[in-house]
Amino acid sequence: MEDSIDSVVDVLYDSDENSVPPERLEQASEKVEEWWHRAQVEGLVPLNNEEWDDISTQQTIVLLFPFLLGMAKIADTRLEQREQRVEQAINYFVYFLQKMSNLHFLSKDEQKQVEWAIQLLQGTTETQWSDSDKRQRKIEWFKQQKLWKQKVDQLSKLVNSGETGEEELQREWMASKLHLAIYKVIGMSQHLVEELQLLAYGKQKQLNNTTEEKESQKQMNNQPVFLKLGRMRFYEPLVKQPPPFRIPDDDPCFPLHHQHEQHSRKLSRVEDDKETKDDEIEIYKQRKWDDWKDDHNRGSGNTLR
Repeated sequence: MEDSIDSVVDVLYDSDENSVPPERLEQASEKVEEWWHRAQVEGLVPLNNEEWDDISTQQTIVLLFPFLLGMAKIADTRLEQREQRVEQAINYFVYFLQKMSNLHFLSKDEQKQVEWAIQLLQGTTETQWSDSDKRQRKIEWFKQQKLWKQKVDQLSKLVNSGETGEEELQREWMASKLHLAIYKVIGMSQHLVEELQLLAYGKQKQLNNTTEEKESQKQMNNQPVFLKLGRMRFYEPLVKQPPPFRIPDDDPCFPLHHQHEQHSRKLSRVEDDKETKDDEIEIYKQRKWDDWKDDHNRGSGNTLR
């Protein structure tokens, strides 16, 4: 099992940070599912009452499988069956956190954070955080992830060099990987719950819209034809533009209307003539002023000739 696990772990472990093609994700996920099933059959999965010091190095690797399967589910961002994949990922992550919690592997502070994440993912938490508290916790989780990531990288170099004891170093390396995986799940828990809620809301909204459309169409189909036509005629004036207003020539009010139009045009011409005359006066004044300035240069008024 250990011979080919490293390449698969590298694909799934950091799939939240690296873009992995869906085909590669699917291949790696199938491989881990095969190993996980074999580990369950062979009894390599640690029991709930076992201690961390009592499990073998091979079992520490098995503990990582549920986390990898969850990462494979959420790394596939295709919209098809996204809600189902997020639910499966949450189930894998809850199982992983519960296993790590039962092994007495964590400090008291880490144990509290793991219990909170389990409750959040299962929808049983009643803790309400403010935006500032959420921001502060995210910063703390990010710092922890960074520290454990650095330690994993350091131990990876030692494991690959083979300079120290193989068994002890491998065990410490896996412990660091598990710690980093725990903080990754804790950091993603809030986002996963919110995404699942949004997906469920969108699905329900689409279902409601489809139901309303079907019901509306059903009601329209059941109505008599004359009601449909009456409704269409009722809305016609709101759509069509009315024709321009015009008094027929044979209307008794036509002479008065004609006189009113003539009077309006006359007033309009008088107003236009007045504006034109005012404009001409302004132009005349401006020209006279320009001529005077041309004849009297600046500063020449007090000179003696």
